[in-house]
Amino acid sequence: MMARIIKTALLGLVGLVPFVAAAEPTTQVHGDWTVVCQDVANGQRQCSATQLLSRQLDNGQRTRLLQTTVRKLNETSYLLQFVLPLGVDLRPGIALQVDDKQQRGGQYFACTNNGCIVRMGMDQAFMSELQSGKTARVLYRAANAEQPAAVNVSLKGITAAAKSL
Repeated sequence: MMARIIKTALLGLVGLVPFVAAAEPTTQVHGDWTVVCQDVANGQRQCSATQLLSRQLDNGQRTRLLQTTVRKLNETSYLLQFVLPLGVDLRPGIALQVDDKQQRGGQYFACTNNGCIVRMGMDQAFMSELQSGKTARVLYRAANAEQPAAVNVSLKGITAAAKSL
């Protein structure tokens, strides 16, 4: 009998507790970049700017070719992340070239079911190079390929996207 009273009381209390729904992420488009912001713990807001490049397969389906994401770590540094398809040669890493500037190298961080990830830290000078450029070229080598493949990432909108991070 006592257990039934406690159970009834607890069920009644559940009805009194307000339901707190997680805030929906906000999305903004800046040129060829999409910024998504989400509220996280401690009232913080986490944002990332992403550009997704895909290609159409012979069967009409689309598959991701390259996903590029920028996140702000603090006032002066950023994280640049690339997700490339599975089947890349991990040994040489990638090269990143903004317009006709000097190439920067990046090493693969990990491969998951979603693809192979490269993470590069960026200081304000590196970010300024991206913001002043038109195109960033990502060069990678597919497994068993002799020549590297190149994918162009549009930098249209990267300045506005970075400001909203």
